[in-house]
Amino acid sequence: MSRQEGGSRGPRGRRNVGVKDRTMNRFTVFDPDVASQYDYDDDEQPAAIRQKAGGRGAADMVMRALGGRVGGNARENKQLLNRAGGGRKELVFLVSVRNAARTGKERILRLLSDSVTNFRPIAPKTNACDIEFYLTSNEDAEAVRLMSRRLADRKNPSNKYIIFTQKQPAPWEQLKPNTKHIIEDVVKNRYSPLSNSLDLSDFTNDRKFAEAGVHCALFNNAVMVHVADIVNRNFATIQGLSLKGNRLRLLDFTSTLVFAAPHVVELDLSDNALTRIDELDRIRGWHIEKLHLENNELVSKFTEASSYASAVHDYFPRVNYLDGVYINVDPLKLNANEDESGDNLPPYRSGFCPDANIRTHVESFLLEYLELYDGPSGEETRKRLMNAYDDNAIFTYAICTVRDSRIVPRGDEDAHQNYIRSSHNILRETNWCRYRDKIVYKGAMDVAVALSKLPLTNHVKDSFVLDFNFISSNLVVFTLQGILRDGKDAFRTDGDSKYFVRNFVAIPKPDNTMAILSDMLTLTPIGLERMVRFNKLLKQSTETAQREQLGISHSTDFLSNMDMNTNTFAPPPPPTPQPPMTAIPATLENQPTSSSAPVYDINDPFIQQEMIKQFCQASGMKAEWSEKCLKDMGWNFEEAGRVFAEMKDQIPPEAFSQ
Repeated sequence: MSRQEGGSRGPRGRRNVGVKDRTMNRFTVFDPDVASQYDYDDDEQPAAIRQKAGGRGAADMVMRALGGRVGGNARENKQLLNRAGGGRKELVFLVSVRNAARTGKERILRLLSDSVTNFRPIAPKTNACDIEFYLTSNEDAEAVRLMSRRLADRKNPSNKYIIFTQKQPAPWEQLKPNTKHIIEDVVKNRYSPLSNSLDLSDFTNDRKFAEAGVHCALFNNAVMVHVADIVNRNFATIQGLSLKGNRLRLLDFTSTLVFAAPHVVELDLSDNALTRIDELDRIRGWHIEKLHLENNELVSKFTEASSYASAVHDYFPRVNYLDGVYINVDPLKLNANEDESGDNLPPYRSGFCPDANIRTHVESFLLEYLELYDGPSGEETRKRLMNAYDDNAIFTYAICTVRDSRIVPRGDEDAHQNYIRSSHNILRETNWCRYRDKIVYKGAMDVAVALSKLPLTNHVKDSFVLDFNFISSNLVVFTLQGILRDGKDAFRTDGDSKYFVRNFVAIPKPDNTMAILSDMLTLTPIGLERMVRFNKLLKQSTETAQREQLGISHSTDFLSNMDMNTNTFAPPPPPTPQPPMTAIPATLENQPTSSSAPVYDINDPFIQQEMIKQFCQASGMKAEWSEKCLKDMGWNFEEAGRVFAEMKDQIPPEAFSQ
């Protein structure tokens, strides 16, 4: 029996559906209106579209597939909560780093903290050979999970740790919203901006709790977790913390505060119920210098002061003030602990150069180079860079997107495609090996033309780090790294950013200049997480320079910033990176420089607290009055000091510290 295109009758009168009908039926399941667009070759009516028994039609199957995940997750969450006792607990993620105990809990947590933004583990602990902790955010848990097989064993770098996450009910009860608000008010009222410390002593008996008729004790895990969240959001930079008189027997959930406020150096745990000295191991992530443990049961177990101090130094080797008494630091334990924690790395510096004169000469050369390279007219001005290159110069560049804990966006798509066309990325050698001569530019003219075809850029000079790799009488090798903006938004402060490394090999010329012999540029888009880490390194380099110059750590004598002749203030050394190349040589003083946004932000709470502290010391005013003065002047320290000097006689006496 012949079969027509539209179909034919079978032996039992059933219609044999042809290819056209079957295709039509598939689409009409999703949209019946498309049925009218098909023509039948016979006069019979189209067969009714039947759904498979049990509601398993194509549309139903697709909708089930799309909606099943949401529905399945909801059912799974409900089942987990039912097993945990109803809705009194929230769902959290248990993170397990397998077989990582040998490397050490603190080191693993620090590695994750360096890779994941705002990493705040809850109750981290060692369970057999694993490191475990809780996270409340699905996004944070996924970011940590992506670090699986990227963390290496300290003693065996080829061994990569596997990270698992599992959703489960939290091991603490869920607080009522009203209770959370009361706790937040209590915590905020106990912060002292003058000493940058938080007093949570005798927390349970706070007057606000009594007025509201609620009981909130810090030994309650739910309360401690919520307090840690408040501290992280509002007071992450505190240096002093008092947990006195809270009947704490264990410090498992107290350890959550270590990452919520990582800068604590003074800790008061007196008048608690601690029975074992090894509870301090849970909070050894803090670099404690002053510690109070008096009136805890663990203290009575020591019969000699020396053994007591030695036991404390096992966990906090920097402690020099214990229970109200100054003690000597054990240098052996200090060095051993620093070596174990990995903190004995040399301090980060903003570049290396053995000769200051050569550095000044190269900085001058680079500034002149970038004046021609940057700017909206870069396509034309870069051609003049031909004079900066030797006749035998070679230039190559490569771009690569390096994945962080989250996917890093590529930025301006047109700029990215421009780079990709001639990228000399050795990881993609198969893409360009057949025409390598076309992407390796040789000769001063070819290099200048190649540079003029690259996207327009604006380098952030505050971010520069300059290193010298080799210096001789006829050759200088140096590396410049930092942040640049490129593409159509290159000259906006919020434009797309890229991290760059540029390796130069230059030869001196008789006219006291130099010519580039080799230029290799590497670019990678940079996300927020990597930008934060890079800024952190720049701040560390500034602190290192200040310590080496002044011989003190983290601070200077801010009273010396007052000009006694004019009775005005000079701005204090900011706790932010100073550009290593801002001292523009005389040859460039009158030339315009490309604008660059500061790497730091005066709206940063940490920077504001530092400014308040410095203003208090310089003016003698209380913290709240100093803060008001700085706020009124838009956080301009110099302007606030000038206004203070003019209106000092009109300020009420209660504004000043006694």
